[in-house]
Amino acid sequence: MERNLRLSLLYLSLMLPYTCIGAGTFSPVNEVHVQSHKVCEVSENFLSVGIDTKFIFEREIKKLMESPIFMTSLKGLHPAHLRIGGTAADMVLFEENIHEISNLNHLGDLSRLGNLSWNEEEQNCYFQSWPVLWMSGEKWLTLNSMAREANMNLLFDLNVLLRRPSGKWDPTNALKLIKFSQKNNLTLDWQLGNEPNSFCHVFGEEVPPVQLAKDFSALLRILKMFSFYRNSKLVGPDITSPRGPKHRQVATLQYLDKFLFKAKDTISAVTWHQYYVNGRNTTTDEFMNPSILDVLKREIEDVKKVVINNTDEHFPVWITETASAYGGGAANLSNRFVSGFMWLDKLGMAASNNISVVVRQSFIGGNYGLLDEKTLEPNPDFWVSYVFKKLVGQVVLNITRSDKNPLVRLYAHCSKKSIPELNAVVVYGMNLGSTQYETYFRMKNMNYSSEFQQYILTPMDGQLGSSGIRLNGRVLKMYPPSLPNLAPVLSLNDLMQFPPQSIAFYVVTGVHAPVCA
Repeated sequence: MERNLRLSLLYLSLMLPYTCIGAGTFSPVNEVHVQSHKVCEVSENFLSVGIDTKFIFEREIKKLMESPIFMTSLKGLHPAHLRIGGTAADMVLFEENIHEISNLNHLGDLSRLGNLSWNEEEQNCYFQSWPVLWMSGEKWLTLNSMAREANMNLLFDLNVLLRRPSGKWDPTNALKLIKFSQKNNLTLDWQLGNEPNSFCHVFGEEVPPVQLAKDFSALLRILKMFSFYRNSKLVGPDITSPRGPKHRQVATLQYLDKFLFKAKDTISAVTWHQYYVNGRNTTTDEFMNPSILDVLKREIEDVKKVVINNTDEHFPVWITETASAYGGGAANLSNRFVSGFMWLDKLGMAASNNISVVVRQSFIGGNYGLLDEKTLEPNPDFWVSYVFKKLVGQVVLNITRSDKNPLVRLYAHCSKKSIPELNAVVVYGMNLGSTQYETYFRMKNMNYSSEFQQYILTPMDGQLGSSGIRLNGRVLKMYPPSLPNLAPVLSLNDLMQFPPQSIAFYVVTGVHAPVCA
């Protein structure tokens, strides 16, 4: 009877243009409609993490693994890919017993290609010297042990700048690593090269896209020689984000197009990198600007047009390196509460556009690390990731709203299978505005007696620049060797409330949506 009375009042309110929510304050009646059919389904490793190749040579990985905070945090985000890649990936050489060798010069170096042009425009590539980073067998085993202990799939980026005089990739050193890996029963997936379309201004060389496709084919033939790696994923080419001036966007997409034309039968997924802004000069306002957040949708569409033109609309696409700002992130922004808006919106927009995997750069290292590099304490984006991992499932649902408020961004999925309530739906998103946003939940053609589990994330001290975060008013903290339980606020009301400048997840139980079964 109580519910019938509440519904009667609700329907009465819907007949009026505005609902009074406080003395002298009026707000329009908003509705969010979730469709009961599947838009797409992302990988179980959808939210994944990366550690920069350079970082693993700067820090002692074994000591990090001895930290209860580090390993507890890493385990908290499984299942996932753990990508080891970045610019330094193309400086790495493997030698099992590196510490026993006094003269390293005879083992090879990063030989140079010269100015090989892949398009009709003249390329001005200037020679740049980079140090060789030596991967020992011990370090390689430690990296694999870290991924295995965290229950993550290691995704390793091999050096593509080891070239023969003919311009072809020299797989000799990669073959050493692969043989050593099989001998030690290491299972992992592979990449070859990092942002090859940017080699000209980073390394002063070029690897043309058609040649890169042949290099991938050569690596695939090698992997199929080994029983451990016949079914490993080989993904690429890891182009940079198609951003900036129009000519640069076109050049990036041309590189991808020429690569895919030759390599579409070689790779398991198309991979690319995405950042919104420059970490050296960005602002808080840019982190909360809807037009900047919408850049991702345009970039996804551009990449997918190229992919579909060469394959089909179902070919997997991964974002294998991404964060708020490039250049290591933005100090006092990428590691603060305000960064959560960009991060969660990226997850929601990527999933709704059928991006199978999103790899956060980085789990640790730089201003955009999920963990603080010095203290190893989780930054706010870690907690956003942790809540997402615990609640949000793989099946993506279509969501529409009656209002057009650009400062409110919402997404919907089926809930995580581990949630006890069967067929639950998760609505998540953010309110970038300075006033509270309220909306009623609706699911077409579904009978339900909905119970809402509310998870509201706000800055610890009420400031967007806060380094701490609250869940339903309680500060989230690490308690190794376990992470805190996520305690929701329960409600029988269809009303979803988003406080000013907050992030929210609503798990709607009792929906019994067949698509979420």
